[in-house]
Amino acid sequence: MQAEWRETTVGKHGELRLEGLPFEAGQPVEVLVISKGDRSKMASHSSLHGSVLEYREPLEPVANEDWDALKQPDAEGRKRRAVEAVPRP
Repeated sequence: MQAEWRETTVGKHGELRLEGLPFEAGQPVEVLVISKGDRSKMASHSSLHGSVLEYREPLEPVANEDWDALKQPDAEGRKRRAVEAVPRP
């Protein structure tokens, strides 16, 4: 698979023009169009900085029941379990 990165501007009628691509005429390609937007505004709206009010058991495992690897028995037939945090002295 060959990839090519281009930046361009959408035309008046919503069209994109890409010239000089390193592909053969008639070769099927996939196109993904991503809006650049104002990244500083996007970052400020989606930032979680300062949003955590408290940590409840921050060192405890999360969603152990969702891990398929923990549901499967090990080589000796014992049910696997998550590694538990060891309290520091």
